[in-house]
Amino acid sequence: MFRVKPSKPAGVISVVVAVVMLGIGIGKLGSAHGHARWFLIGWCALVVVIGGLNAWSAFSRRGFTWQMVRGPGQELVDSDGNRVAADGTSIGDRSRKSARRAR
Repeated sequence: MFRVKPSKPAGVISVVVAVVMLGIGIGKLGSAHGHARWFLIGWCALVVVIGGLNAWSAFSRRGFTWQMVRGPGQELVDSDGNRVAADGTSIGDRSRKSARRAR
């Protein structure tokens, strides 16, 4: 099982966007009436939850957004197309490291 977490720049961008969206929602809240007010309250709550989740997953050591489980007969590959071992290292990288140790 592999845990996939976003990069720190993606976390920063999502937090900045969440702050802007929350500012817009709170700014419009004063002039809204009836159902529009409840919509904006839900909007702000959703922005806080999504922004908080993205910040936690990007900046926490234990944070992740989804898990990838390898099934029987399935191979994992990294973004370069190299096969990935169970410990998350590229099999190509492991063979090069073991060749260096053998020398």
